[in-house]
Amino acid sequence: MREFVLLIILTLLGTGALADERGLHRTKLHALTQTGESLKLYKESHALLIGVSDYSYWPKLESIPGELDEVEQTLISQDFNVVRMVNPKGRELSNGIEDFINQYGYEPENRLLIYFSGHGHSIGNKGFLLPADVPLPGDKTFRRELVPMSRVLSWARDMESKHVLFLFDSCFSGAVFSSRNLPNPGERYVRQVTAQPVRQFITAGGANQEVPAKSTFTPAFVRAIKGDGDLNDDGYITGSELGVHLSQLVPQYVDQTPQYGKIKDYELAQGDFVFFKQDIQPQSANNGGNNNMEALLWQSAERGNNVEEYQAYLDEFPTGTFAKLASARIKRLSRSQPGPAVGRLTVQATPIDARIRIMNIKPIYRAGIELPLGENYDILVTKKGYKSKRRWVRLTEPSQSLNLKLEQLAANPTPVKPKPSAPNKLDPRVTKLHKECDMGNAFSCGYLGYRYRKGNGVKKDLDIALALSTRACEGGSGDACGQLGYMYREGIGVEIDVQHAFQLAKKGCDIGSASACGGVGFMYRQGIAVKKDIDRAFSIINQACADNSASACSQLAHMYRHGHGVDKDKPQALTIARKGCDGGDANACREMKQLISEGVEAR
Repeated sequence: MREFVLLIILTLLGTGALADERGLHRTKLHALTQTGESLKLYKESHALLIGVSDYSYWPKLESIPGELDEVEQTLISQDFNVVRMVNPKGRELSNGIEDFINQYGYEPENRLLIYFSGHGHSIGNKGFLLPADVPLPGDKTFRRELVPMSRVLSWARDMESKHVLFLFDSCFSGAVFSSRNLPNPGERYVRQVTAQPVRQFITAGGANQEVPAKSTFTPAFVRAIKGDGDLNDDGYITGSELGVHLSQLVPQYVDQTPQYGKIKDYELAQGDFVFFKQDIQPQSANNGGNNNMEALLWQSAERGNNVEEYQAYLDEFPTGTFAKLASARIKRLSRSQPGPAVGRLTVQATPIDARIRIMNIKPIYRAGIELPLGENYDILVTKKGYKSKRRWVRLTEPSQSLNLKLEQLAANPTPVKPKPSAPNKLDPRVTKLHKECDMGNAFSCGYLGYRYRKGNGVKKDLDIALALSTRACEGGSGDACGQLGYMYREGIGVEIDVQHAFQLAKKGCDIGSASACGGVGFMYRQGIAVKKDIDRAFSIINQACADNSASACSQLAHMYRHGHGVDKDKPQALTIARKGCDGGDANACREMKQLISEGVEAR
């Protein structure tokens, strides 16, 4: 009977669950180098597991949930706090990653692991992660909600945690990092330099390699961090060892060659992620009867897979073998419970500068306003010289639009002698932009909005600028979202709303607009709508300037000139200011002239 009980426990422990105190202390202990020196590594360990299996248009990957369950159990056994994301759609993917980073990524002594299992896609040498509802590449909205690897790199640079490992059970171009097949032999050992910061990446395969329906990469990763990846048998599995092991093992079974590398940033490429090899040991046999009850109760909880049954296990065994795993699953299942149902309402009015109000609620209308589903809303659209329209609409969809076209009132029959003035002829380029905007081109709408805001080729009209920028932002133009955020931040044609301004700038930045990212950096730099964070501001602005935002380069030059968030370096400031000035930013030109007048010479 005792042997039978022991067999049950060994079978259950084989999933990677460990007694709570083993992982809890081991990750906080110092590692030993080859020379026997004690090396302080981590304070806390956190993992984000993202599984996208239920794609709307792409092939479904039905094995992912089970595969990530095994990853979760194994990481919990190494004292990781595990957060799960299941089938994120649209911006949920990037927002979920940012929420995880905001919560855990700014503690310097943390180690973070971010694991994505789903479809990846390459366009040239650019890689992208695909959310669950992304259409196929031929669709005009395909690029709208993708998460580019350039964005992942920006997150990687922005974080302050010591060691961050990104694993992608996906296939796309590895050009975003310093890809290589074999690290230096010394990197397979724990050394003093191991404790230096690092950002490491491992992908399941390269561009144009297909993700199989059932993964080989994920189970190979699990076995590797349990011990198979300890190539030198020193008791540790480094990120470098893991990259070597997977790149050699996976191609033996599928037509995939995992890509391994570190970020192209010297200061973030010196260290190495470390897993602690752990041998599974059962509890003492003299507790066999109690272990048998625990094993059976755990089996029952796993079969039920609901909060109540996992809680029943915890009530009976609060410090049991699977207590941490039960708590993690309760947390994940609780997050998946549906919250209050809300939807977004957008009213498309013609003419575009008509005023839109929702008469039976207090919040001021804005495009995409979030409102409770199932409710009726009283929409009023007005403009001088037009017949007003009022409609009741019931919000029944997560994203719903209403089109209302106003009729122009009859002209005043009394003849009015016009004042002599120059003919009001539109610039032909503006006429072309109007036509393209009417046909649904978001970029043209956004650029047209910019012209109306500046009075460039048209009569300055902030109402039209606001309406056009709103339409363009909703249509997927990141630059327009950044411009709209600027208008709300500065109160240009609209009441100041810094919270909404930050959301708009962040949305534009997530879409991939460098100028919108510069706006996000500015708000972190000044502490507008968010807690002031000069280091984070520098990271964001630096990347935006590198991505050729002239306004971001102007900010960056100012920061180098005055030593804000970076060591003072006037020659570097001049180089950056010149780049911003060449890009057409007037502030950058002024910064450049001031530096030259101070006798500064560029490097």
